[in-house]
Amino acid sequence: MQIQIPTREAVLDVRQRFDTVDKNVPVKEREMELQELRLRQQDPALWDDQERAVEITRKVSEAERFLSEYYALKESVEMCELWILEDEPDAEDFSSAYQRAVD
Repeated sequence: MQIQIPTREAVLDVRQRFDTVDKNVPVKEREMELQELRLRQQDPALWDDQERAVEITRKVSEAERFLSEYYALKESVEMCELWILEDEPDAEDFSSAYQRAVD
């Protein structure tokens, strides 16, 4: 199987799309929300109200997943940018990072 290396223009397009989305993604707010929710999870009385405890736990999971996916995407875009500057990037790693960025 031949590995397709993205063009510089394709990588720059992904960066531009990421930057557009990034402007509208409340990352700092989600980080602050996660920090607050984790503090609530430490409350010994949390499970006195099981519905509330389940809701907080669900929100923690959602915020962690959101932030994990956001930072993984950001890292993939940044890695692609670094690879386009190399003379001979590792084709498989480059292609894999690019796919993560566009999927």
